[in-house]
Amino acid sequence: MLTKLLTLTLCASAAADVKLQRTVNALDPTFATATLNVDSGCASKDAFGSNDCDFAWGTTHTVAVDAALKKDVDATYTIHADLKLEAIFPLKFSCAACGATCSFEVPIIHKHYSFDTPACPIKATELTQSFTKVLPATSPVPLEAKFKGTIALTNATSTVIELAVEGELK
Repeated sequence: MLTKLLTLTLCASAAADVKLQRTVNALDPTFATATLNVDSGCASKDAFGSNDCDFAWGTTHTVAVDAALKKDVDATYTIHADLKLEAIFPLKFSCAACGATCSFEVPIIHKHYSFDTPACPIKATELTQSFTKVLPATSPVPLEAKFKGTIALTNATSTVIELAVEGELK
């Protein structure tokens, strides 16, 4: 789950030219630790890995993940996205972090997207893995857009991970 959240944050916004910058606003160290490093395309690095990234369509990148999920994720955890497209159009959704299908609509183009979250519970585990991600040759999104906002994982009592993300799809 942690890997999917980090990969989604880093790669899912990839487009013809995809720019992505993130700030880790919160990461409960009793819940998880994580770094995500990309072999090319990123101008800076911090304690959480690669940042200030600019990926061109059709490029291939190797992503190295080193993460430890220290607590199980069960049905009480929720993924929240609160983004704005072009500083005007809200893209907000909340979904169960496990055991469900998450669905949302992208404003402007009115396109529906969905993804299945892993089965519950997601057991505490450590992950050290590298994988290769090939970006599509052209943008799957039929427009250029800037986005900014937050993505978070919460439980009933606290925010365990929150990322501020900002980027641009060309």
